[in-house]
Amino acid sequence: MLDEICKIAYAVDVAARFDWTWASTDLERFCAVQGWTIVEHTKLGAVLTTNLTLARPEARWRSEDGRFERVFIFAAENSGTDDVEIARQKYDQFADISEAIVSTVGTPTQRKAGSDGEIRWDLPRIVIRLQLVHNQSFLEFANPEYQAWLDAPDEEQHW
Repeated sequence: MLDEICKIAYAVDVAARFDWTWASTDLERFCAVQGWTIVEHTKLGAVLTTNLTLARPEARWRSEDGRFERVFIFAAENSGTDDVEIARQKYDQFADISEAIVSTVGTPTQRKAGSDGEIRWDLPRIVIRLQLVHNQSFLEFANPEYQAWLDAPDEEQHW
């Protein structure tokens, strides 16, 4: 897992330093720098293969109307079992990944504890989120404008 954590830290470092325009043209440039492959273009973005050694080394690039919104990356395996020891390992992996990200981009701006934990870094050109969902770690890179829209109270959102 140490090798995977190093790859995740590198991906975060690249994302934090990337010259984001938040246009769909970022897709090929970002994948080229990361060493990721575009597997399929979809109506809502693209499916990518990452360089992580996982059963699903996959990421989902989401865009709408030619604007890039976010990318979800599978950051750790999901064993599919509720075993207590496996769950503890998943929490440890989440903690190890978060420590690697902290050493890459600094102190998080938000933390949420618990079985659905989340750590977030609001940087000037990107929002980075590490999430624990059903004992599986996900990494997300988001457009700050899109994240602000998501964070806005419902009455401020435009439907």
